[in-house]
Amino acid sequence: GDYAQAIMDLGATVCTPQNPTCTICPWRSSCNAKLVGIELNIPAKTPKKKRKGRFGVAFWIKAADETVFLRRRDDKGLLGGMFEFPSTQWLETPWILSEAIACGPIKASWTPIFPKVNHSFTHFDLELEIIVARIDVKPELKGVWCSPSALDQYPLPTLMKKIATVALKH
Repeated sequence: GDYAQAIMDLGATVCTPQNPTCTICPWRSSCNAKLVGIELNIPAKTPKKKRKGRFGVAFWIKAADETVFLRRRDDKGLLGGMFEFPSTQWLETPWILSEAIACGPIKASWTPIFPKVNHSFTHFDLELEIIVARIDVKPELKGVWCSPSALDQYPLPTLMKKIATVALKH
């Protein structure tokens, strides 16, 4: 146990990945990395694994009274129990806009806005296109209509806050 602890201490204080202090190392005379001049490259960093990409479309529905529609996500799964702006499923390939609109929460005249929203989760990166519809009459939907100034009263994940930031600029 003492030997293992000593080796870990050596690695943490002397034989560090950046700026090793080889001059005070008790192993310097038998260090192969120092001998061939690669001590600054040990340990070699492994390249990060590229994460999968996902794509979706978010629906920003704005009523005549300037409120926007939010709904609560299912309790289970990613972002469970939080509020969201309706969106499509997140696919491995970008949506064709007409297909996304067909999956939308309401029939309306939809207009894309830019920029798209990018967000990183632990295992994948997500790109969401935002489309906006202005409506005169609020349809019967399961959710809430909220003034943009009151969005902070709902548990919105960072992803949804990014969508709101983009949508409110347009």
